[in-house]
Amino acid sequence: MNIPNTYLPSIDELSGRMTVKAEITRTITFVTCILTLLYALYYYIFLGVVSVVFFNIGMAFSYGLVLIISSRKHYRFANFWFFGVLIVHIFVLTTHFFSAAVGFHIYFLVIPTGVFLLFHEDELYEKVVVVLVGIVAFFVCENYENPSPVIRLSIENERIIYSVSVVVVMIENFLVMMMFNHNIIRHEATLQEMASKDGLTGINNRRTFMIIGEEHFEHAKRYGNPLSLLMFDVDHFKQINDQCGHLAGDLALVKIAETLQKNIRASDFLARFGGEEFVIILPETESIAAQELGNDLRRSIAGACITADSGEKVFCTASVGISQYSSTTATLMELVHQADLALYQAKEEGRNKAIVYKYTNFDLSPSQKLNA
Repeated sequence: MNIPNTYLPSIDELSGRMTVKAEITRTITFVTCILTLLYALYYYIFLGVVSVVFFNIGMAFSYGLVLIISSRKHYRFANFWFFGVLIVHIFVLTTHFFSAAVGFHIYFLVIPTGVFLLFHEDELYEKVVVVLVGIVAFFVCENYENPSPVIRLSIENERIIYSVSVVVVMIENFLVMMMFNHNIIRHEATLQEMASKDGLTGINNRRTFMIIGEEHFEHAKRYGNPLSLLMFDVDHFKQINDQCGHLAGDLALVKIAETLQKNIRASDFLARFGGEEFVIILPETESIAAQELGNDLRRSIAGACITADSGEKVFCTASVGISQYSSTTATLMELVHQADLALYQAKEEGRNKAIVYKYTNFDLSPSQKLNA
C-alpha cells in the first residue's frame, strides 16, 4: 500500500516557464524602445539630422512589434524578430549614418548573453544562429570604412559617443546577467519545490517526510521529549476509484490533504506517505493527545465531500494508526511500522477508527494487510 510518490512537471508548470521568458522579452523590448527613442531625441537636439531621427523612431516601432508578436504567444519568433531588428539597427547606424569609430557596433556584445536569457533552454539552434550572425555583423562593421557617412562627427564627439556606448553595453550586460541569475534562482526554487512536494495534493512528499521526520526523531531521542506519529489510510479507496473514477479519487485525496492541513498546528508536519496514506508528525505530543487529534481529524474527513464527474456526492472515511516514541524505539521507520500496525488494527476493527499502537499488537500477515 505504501506507494512512493514521484513528481513530474505539469503542463501548467512548463507553460509557466515559457511565460517567464516572455515577460523578460517584453521587459527588455520596452527598455530597448525607450533607449532608442532617447537616442533619437539626442540626434534631434544635438545633431539636427532628421533622417537618423526618423530611422531611430522606425526602429523603436520595429522593436515594439515584439510586444504584439509575444502577446500572440509566438515567443520564438518574437525573440528572432527582436535580435533581427537589433542587428539591422546597429549595422545601419555603423555603416551608413556614422563611421565605425563611433562604436555603435559594440552593442553586438550584448547578443551572446541576451540569447541565453530570452530563448528557451532547448532552443540551442536559435541561439547559435543569432550569435553567429551577430559575430559576422560585428566584424563587418569593425572593418567597414564608410567614405561618406551621413553624419560626420569630430574626434572628440566620436570619443564621447564611443565611451557612452561602452558604458551602456556594460550596464546592459550587467542587467541581463542579473535577470539571468534571477531566472536561475527561480528555476532552482521550482526544482526544490518539485522535489519536496507531492504533485497531486501539494503537501510534503515521502522524501521530505523522511528528512524532516529524522530530525524530529533525533530531537526526541536526544532530549527525551514526547513525539507521536499519525498514519491515515483512506477506507475503501479502491471502490471510490472503481465506482466514481480515478479523477474522483484524486479529488478525494486533495480534499483530505486540505482537511488535514487546516486542522493541525503550525508545528505539526503533514506529508503524503503513499498512494492513499498520509502521515503527521506531532512534536511534543503524547499518544493520548495524538489519539484525540486523530479522532477529530477522521471526523473532519468523514464530513468532507467531493463531487464526482457524474454529479454524485462522494464521502469517504479514514482509519488512523498512532505510535509514540519511546526509549525502545530504535529508528524513525520503526515508529512508522508501529503506526502501520495500529492502522491495520483499526481496519480490522471496522475502519474509521483511531487506534494507538500497543506492544501486544501482532504483526498482520500479508493476506490480512491486503484485505484491510
